[in-house]
Amino acid sequence: MFAAQERRRVEESLCVLYVALTRAAHALEIVVAPSAEREQNLPGTLAGVLRAALGSGGRLEPQTVVHESGDPAWHEKARPRFSAAPRDRAEPSPVRLAPSDARPTRGLDRRSPSQLEGGAVVQLAQRLRIDAGQALDRGSVLHAWFELIEWLDDGEPDDDALRRAAAPLVGKAADLPGLIRQFREALARPAVREALSRTTYQRAARRGSGSRVHAPSTVRRPAWTVFRECPFAVREGDAILNGKMDRLVVLLDGERAVGADVIDFKTDAVSAEDPEALAARVAWYRPQLAAYRRAAASLVRLEAEKISTRLIFTEPGLVMSVD
Repeated sequence: MFAAQERRRVEESLCVLYVALTRAAHALEIVVAPSAEREQNLPGTLAGVLRAALGSGGRLEPQTVVHESGDPAWHEKARPRFSAAPRDRAEPSPVRLAPSDARPTRGLDRRSPSQLEGGAVVQLAQRLRIDAGQALDRGSVLHAWFELIEWLDDGEPDDDALRRAAAPLVGKAADLPGLIRQFREALARPAVREALSRTTYQRAARRGSGSRVHAPSTVRRPAWTVFRECPFAVREGDAILNGKMDRLVVLLDGERAVGADVIDFKTDAVSAEDPEALAARVAWYRPQLAAYRRAAASLVRLEAEKISTRLIFTEPGLVMSVD
């Protein structure tokens, strides 16, 4: 009970920090207390999180700037958004917050598989990186482009289709030609082409492959259906597991599902030349893929053992099975 209460308190504190960091329109200035006189370790507070993510992790003396980024004179260039006409001063309205231990009286908790990445480990310094937005935009665009592909056998989307799909996701300053080039390079890599090709599944069926990914020899009329950005919301105990699978390929025997393959695209900068780092990234995503497998099993009414899960690291063109 104590651990559950502490977890709720920490999650609430991190939610408050997240809101504080992401709602600023022009600039963000954070003031935290300096180190206590006898401080031995970073405090388990929001100030400690920020000091660990953006600073050296050592003592913080008064009047010290831990981190600075951007243009400090932004306000001199910004246009006023509102009229400067004087207004009558209104009495402040009190704001009453719900207790931190308040629990919802209705409904179930909602969980997303992406929240399970890394298991119980959270890399706060990575989550709070100032340049994370750019990487997020790049990942969103590449995911949107992979969503356009049902089977590569039918051809790649042309540049106009890629630009239309990217338009709602990036600004005018984005390097779209560079992103398109990266996307074409990813599609040219043999392992990626095989994973996205109908021919790969058909060839395995003719060989009588017993893999969960392809057609076992007992399937008489194999056919494959592709679901892209497949949404789901399934009940798991006292919670709702909801999210989207990048790609779900369902193996049918007539109208009956007999197998499935979950594919998740990742834009991490990994390399086959560093097997330890690659294995660490696969382990990081394993809980997320396990949740996708459970969701797919519920959607297509299959045993989890008949569903394979794979990661496609798009940059190096690596396809990794995750069990």
